[in-house]
Amino acid sequence: MPQMAPLWWELLFLVFLMTYLIVNNMIYFMPKTSIKPSNHKNKTYNQINWKW
Repeated sequence: MPQMAPLWWELLFLVFLMTYLIVNNMIYFMPKTSIKPSNHKNKTYNQINWKW
């Protein structure tokens, strides 16, 4: 008969997996906050005239 891990190891592992999955689901389904880039950076980037 193969050796078995103690029950509390299995319970600890299952609790870890459940918390990991729950936290990942919460992070995935959080409302996404859109970060608007500042207009200054866009203007300076778009005003560059490249001369090759």
